[in-house]
Amino acid sequence: MALYENETMADIPLSDDCKNPYLNEPQMGIELIKSIVSPHKGHNHAHVYENIIENKIFPIIAELKLENGLELYKNLVKIGNKLNEHQKIKLLNGKKVLGIGGQFSAGKSLFINSITNVKLPVGQRPTTSIATYILNAEEKSNMAISETDNIIKLDDDAVDAITHEFDEKYNIGFSKLIQNLVVYTPMFSYPNIAILDTPGYSKAENYKIGNNTDRELARQQLKASDFIIWLVDGEKGVIDENDIKFLSTLNLDTEILVVITKADLMLYDDVLKKLEHTKEIIKNANINVFDVIAYNSMHGNTIIGEGVLEKYFSKINKKSDADFDISKQIEKIRKNIDNQVQAQIDSEAGKLNALENILASSVNSSHIYPVVKEYGKVNHSIPELKSDKEKLNKYFKELKKIVAELKEGSE
Repeated sequence: MALYENETMADIPLSDDCKNPYLNEPQMGIELIKSIVSPHKGHNHAHVYENIIENKIFPIIAELKLENGLELYKNLVKIGNKLNEHQKIKLLNGKKVLGIGGQFSAGKSLFINSITNVKLPVGQRPTTSIATYILNAEEKSNMAISETDNIIKLDDDAVDAITHEFDEKYNIGFSKLIQNLVVYTPMFSYPNIAILDTPGYSKAENYKIGNNTDRELARQQLKASDFIIWLVDGEKGVIDENDIKFLSTLNLDTEILVVITKADLMLYDDVLKKLEHTKEIIKNANINVFDVIAYNSMHGNTIIGEGVLEKYFSKINKKSDADFDISKQIEKIRKNIDNQVQAQIDSEAGKLNALENILASSVNSSHIYPVVKEYGKVNHSIPELKSDKEKLNKYFKELKKIVAELKEGSE
């Protein structure tokens, strides 16, 4: 990157009223950029996990006659999506990730500010928006997870610089260099929830670049979420076909909460009509919804649906941590598959025993050949099933080892 290699930031004129040290002091800006783009030599656990799933476990599952093989495979893939995030963010394992999604300018950052008491940069451009996690902690701190998987501690000025100021003054967009921002704060009162602010999946009218990246990033982040709050810009209308299509690609298995934002800028009757219309659209789309509410982010109050937001948060916060521990999720899937394979082995053993009895008591030679043929088939299937069972347990052990290494690396 020529900016720090040639150290030309000092040549760029700064305004007299610039108060951000990363902009006012060129060397600090250069060091910030260097820390973000420097290569990372760590181990990519998520890549190894995906390789085991795709190349080792899936081929066996595909051959086995499991009652819910496709569902189990999808669950393993979803865990892989989570692992990709957990690899980067300390203390995220065991948290319920609540993704905040919606179209660009739906008011995500302002909404999150109102429910977490954290001041995220509002009004970011599509080319500067960065997916951000907010977690409860005893002390306030910020981190950036770079595209090279480096973890960089940031002060508030650095967060402002990389999310907005750098682009404003130098046309340097950090969204291509940073995967996530992480904000730890004592102001967010739900210790078991990690809020995820995702980029808008749709581009703004005045920007032609970055749209596909933002859309795919939003999709990836939301697919890795355990729960979702979907925001709809009330001034623009109701939930639309693009929202429905995007939500359908997430393979949601939990209830989402739909929030109509900017409700304070409309007449109450208009808000009520849009809310009812949104409910009707969602019902026809067969989306699993917790509820639909109208919200005023500026003052942090619900216009329609009082108490629903708090109920949704409490439901998530109280849900068993065991359901969201990656190791326990993997073990649950392993046991499910192992039990089904063992049941198949037992069933085949029962068939073999029955065939042996038929052969021992058969006096009609015309019946022997088909029985012998079936006997050979069943007798061959049992060691294959036992071998598959052994291999699967071995591969699942490798998956749990990856997670254990990840947890150790996050301490």
